[in-house]
Amino acid sequence: MSAQTQLAEKSKNTVIKDLITISVFYKNIKAALRAAKTGRSAQFTESTLTETGVVSKKAMVTAALGGEEKVLELLSKAVTVGGAEAAEAYKKSPGDFEKYADNRLISTAKRCKYITIGIEPLIGYMLARKAQITDLQIIYSGVKTGQGSEKTLERLRELYG
Repeated sequence: MSAQTQLAEKSKNTVIKDLITISVFYKNIKAALRAAKTGRSAQFTESTLTETGVVSKKAMVTAALGGEEKVLELLSKAVTVGGAEAAEAYKKSPGDFEKYADNRLISTAKRCKYITIGIEPLIGYMLARKAQITDLQIIYSGVKTGQGSEKTLERLRELYG
């Protein structure tokens, strides 16, 4: 993740910066929530997280040591990446949080569709394919476990198209 963050800092492309920032931020939050839930040490948590440019690494480690509620409190203060909505989604269920994070990344990636020259359309396509694969896995899992169609539809992510 730190390599992605360094790439974002070097990049002059705002779309790529935004995509990397959102991706790394939500990966960090997921790691901090897991560390808080499992009671990991400060050293372990610090080695897991990276600087995102949204919330400092030190603040995330401190929040993770304070428990899930502290991490969610910190998350809700991250306005630029939709932290308040993400915190509310996590309070409903961790699955809703995962869905919100994926949808946030795809909605940012949609900006790539309107750029004709550059790497952005390829990145948008790659993220769109990843979202489609995730949706296929959700559908397959729902069919395999006999889950109702309403529950399966509820878990599906936003698509690029």
